[in-house]
Amino acid sequence: MQDQRLEWLKTKMDDLFARKAKFDSEGKDFNKGIQMGREYRNPRICEKLIEVFDIKQYGTNLPNDVFDPDVWQQKPKAYYNSSMYREWVDRREKERERSHHHHSHHHRSHHHSHKSSH
Repeated sequence: MQDQRLEWLKTKMDDLFARKAKFDSEGKDFNKGIQMGREYRNPRICEKLIEVFDIKQYGTNLPNDVFDPDVWQQKPKAYYNSSMYREWVDRREKERERSHHHHSHHHRSHHHSHKSSH
């Protein structure tokens, strides 16, 4: 179930970056875009974006068009700041590893006590 949601999220982000690449290849003033993207260093805006992604990732009954990337369409410069995106991905990965490790550790703890002979 969660994997499907993560796939959905990945598809969305891939789409955003495909659009960014198209923007690049059309030779627009990308540097200006990055400078304008500086407002996205504002932690509250970053938090909002992360919150939006998290809500979608963990699945709610929000219809797609509430998320569908309105934030990005209104502020298309947001995804130019790919360091924000990487930071977000890293954080999600770490959290997922942690919770995944946590769960599998829980399941294994019973077997551990049997195998602790060596």
